[in-house]
Amino acid sequence: MPYLNITTNAPVNKRQKETIERAISKAILLIPKEKEELLMVNFEDCASVSLSGDFSTPAAMIELRVHNVVIEMNEAELLEKVMSLTTEVVSKVLDICPDRIYCTMPAVPYWTAAGLEILKGILK
Repeated sequence: MPYLNITTNAPVNKRQKETIERAISKAILLIPKEKEELLMVNFEDCASVSLSGDFSTPAAMIELRVHNVVIEMNEAELLEKVMSLTTEVVSKVLDICPDRIYCTMPAVPYWTAAGLEILKGILK
């Protein structure tokens, strides 16, 4: 935890994936209780993504999932900063116009890792 999912119609090579993961894992450290080493990342590149009916211009959807408690304990300003940094990294590394990148941070109310509920194990 946290979990990062990036879906884009652009191709993403291994170096780009590693660069994005490293940069976003640093941004994650801005959020109290989140741990860089627990970041799980999924890339869905060359996906059938359309924005405004345009499939050919690069676009991306970024979803950064964190525990509900983490979102509740932080100010919107901090979370907005993390989302802004995440968008900036993806934009620069993949050469996608920021206007064509959507980013969400849904709260997950219950999360387990290694069979343990996060708040009782990793995040306590």
